[in-house]
Amino acid sequence: MENLFIYGCIHNFYMFVLLCFTCAVAITPTNKYIALEGEDVRLVYHSDGFGRIFKDTGEDSFIINNGHLEGNPNKYGYSSTVSDSGRKHTLIIKNIDRNEAGVYSFMQEKPFKLISVTVLVNYRPSNPICSSSQKLIFFKDDVTNATAVLQCSLGDIGLPKSTLSFQFQNGSSVNSSVIISGNGLEASISILPSVRMNNSYISCIVRQDIPSSMSTTSFEDSCSFPPILFLEELQVMITPSMYAMNDSGNITFTCSSNAGPLDNVTWKIKSEVPNSVTNFAKHDQITFQVNNSKMSNNASIVFECFGKVRNHIGSANALLVLQHSSSESNMDSMLHLFYVACDCPFLCNHSIQFS
Repeated sequence: MENLFIYGCIHNFYMFVLLCFTCAVAITPTNKYIALEGEDVRLVYHSDGFGRIFKDTGEDSFIINNGHLEGNPNKYGYSSTVSDSGRKHTLIIKNIDRNEAGVYSFMQEKPFKLISVTVLVNYRPSNPICSSSQKLIFFKDDVTNATAVLQCSLGDIGLPKSTLSFQFQNGSSVNSSVIISGNGLEASISILPSVRMNNSYISCIVRQDIPSSMSTTSFEDSCSFPPILFLEELQVMITPSMYAMNDSGNITFTCSSNAGPLDNVTWKIKSEVPNSVTNFAKHDQITFQVNNSKMSNNASIVFECFGKVRNHIGSANALLVLQHSSSESNMDSMLHLFYVACDCPFLCNHSIQFS
């Protein structure tokens, strides 16, 4: 019983000493600083004298050691000032990035003092990406059945959440008939186009308020969807529509439309191709390679391109006229070849380009 009493006294004395020691050690609760990636961060510590500043648990690798900068001067800055209330230490983390988030601690040995600050880094939002479920091109006969879904998405935006909104080019918000849905990473709207939207742009705007220990930084960026177009009908054309060559070389024709680039473009040669000519097509272009030395007579090549925009299909014809280098330049002969080869009024109403 006596031994138990002695053990209890020793234990209580130990707890008393530990409690007193804890009261004598000034350990401030961990503070929190939220930074925006790329900014300069200033951490301020108040103490009685000099000490050491280190990141996380790296007490053996100091950024500041008793008033002297030991860290990378391109990354850190330091200043110390004295006032009636004690000494103020300012650590500057320059152009902070994601890897530099962590706990930055100031430690003073006599009297012992430990101040820790948890630095969180908010990533700058990546540029918003605008995409749509279909081309924003509509035709008079299918507007009532067309609905486009426009989507705006972001990459890794960190915290806090971003606010996504949609606006027309004139600055007005998308009207209430538009269905808006989404979260902090993406949002989408469904629109039923109307003629009044012709040539209008819709933009997606992302806003983010970044809090810090002293203030809030507002961040804003945007992306735009292609303009909304309303057309009477799909018109396809080939550029140039006619071309005349009397030398060896290459000529490239391009298939396009009043609705912009075409989908599923195909080419068709509608007349006989001389042995002196080779051709190769790639999507909206076709190239003819002419070896004039192998030609014995004048010739002409009629060809056609087909393409579509959504469910609308269109086509166009073009003409390549080849004149043998040894023959005289005879305009009547050329026009006769053109007249014989041409099989569409649209083509025959255009002038010929000569190489």
